[in-house]
Amino acid sequence: MLILISFDGVHYNDLKLTDLPNVQKIIKNGLFVKRLETVFPSVTWNIHTSVVTGQKPEKHRIYGNSVFNRDTNEGGNYSKMSLGPKEELVKVPTFYDKMALDGKKIAAVCWPLTQGAKNIDMNLPEFYTQEEFDNYSTKEFFDELKENGFNVDRYGEWSEKHSLGPLQDSLTAEIIEYIIKNKKADVILGHFLLYDSFQHDFGVGSPEALWALRYVDSLIGRIMDTAEAEKIENVNFMVFSDHGHSNIKYPFDFYKVLSDEGCETECFKTANNGGSVLVYALENCKSDIIEKAKDILKNHGAVDKIIDESNMNEVGWSVPDYYDKLFPSFIVALKEDWCGAGDDGKLSMKSMHGYLPSTVERMNGFMASCGTHFEKGSNVDNMEITKIYDIAMDIYEKGEL
Repeated sequence: MLILISFDGVHYNDLKLTDLPNVQKIIKNGLFVKRLETVFPSVTWNIHTSVVTGQKPEKHRIYGNSVFNRDTNEGGNYSKMSLGPKEELVKVPTFYDKMALDGKKIAAVCWPLTQGAKNIDMNLPEFYTQEEFDNYSTKEFFDELKENGFNVDRYGEWSEKHSLGPLQDSLTAEIIEYIIKNKKADVILGHFLLYDSFQHDFGVGSPEALWALRYVDSLIGRIMDTAEAEKIENVNFMVFSDHGHSNIKYPFDFYKVLSDEGCETECFKTANNGGSVLVYALENCKSDIIEKAKDILKNHGAVDKIIDESNMNEVGWSVPDYYDKLFPSFIVALKEDWCGAGDDGKLSMKSMHGYLPSTVERMNGFMASCGTHFEKGSNVDNMEITKIYDIAMDIYEKGEL
């Protein structure tokens, strides 16, 4: 059995902030990747897609958390079914797709971008409305959980409201424990959000965030204890962080920056991903306006880099050779301390991610793994997050599921 746990929002130095006995137990008994280098933009949905595909956005074509849909002329988030199912959005196979073709049983609990995944037997995709949980979770599994007293009918509310995040993550842990005890899955994907949410709300290093860090560690301990009590052979735990966080000070208002310099803004749409802003030039946007906008932006004090077709390869992107309604014209990568502003031009959170991980070091995470596949006490200083795919496939190919 492979149990892959996403501990959302943990920078590798956060492991030193407080006592985390269960993560430390994994580190002591297996492989510790001290610095897990993430992908750009450093946000949850494209990162988790890179983990399960082993590819960067240039291949899997998930561009962030938020995008703009040129066909509908509306902003969208990959957590919403309105953008489409996983099978349409993700352009390359995942490791669980390959394993499922060999008859392996897959479970996913609150894992990003699994909606409509045909090869997940027990699936509770990450959503933020109860209607989507009700409609797009695996029906038989959802009903079974509900009949056994699990509050899956509250998952949407507990996901949407950060203050109820402890309930959401506890429910995720309880469901994973239930799967271990009763469903005999070969692969379990689980995602814990609370530490990420509390950093957004209260800031990096806040008492609330540190409490959440310890809380999620305790949930990981529960899962490990359950697997040990069930005496499962060939069990491997992999715990990783998709990204870290950085406290923010200044709002970056794309439209105001351009308008203050006399540049037309009506022909642009944007998708805010915190430390980066995806920019969509509409059909009526002339090339000279686009170039003027880029010149204004790259000279602004908030901007680290403008990323377009000339340098996308440097950050793991490429221009698709087909029409992609979600693909931006260019990307504004922001400097640390800055964050894409809300509709009111202000900041709504205390900390953020989404920055270039090569520029803002706090975007990179960690990985700790133990079990039959991993040598006790082995350490790696640095690894790309896409290599998690390779490790998972190696476990599968060596018959250790």
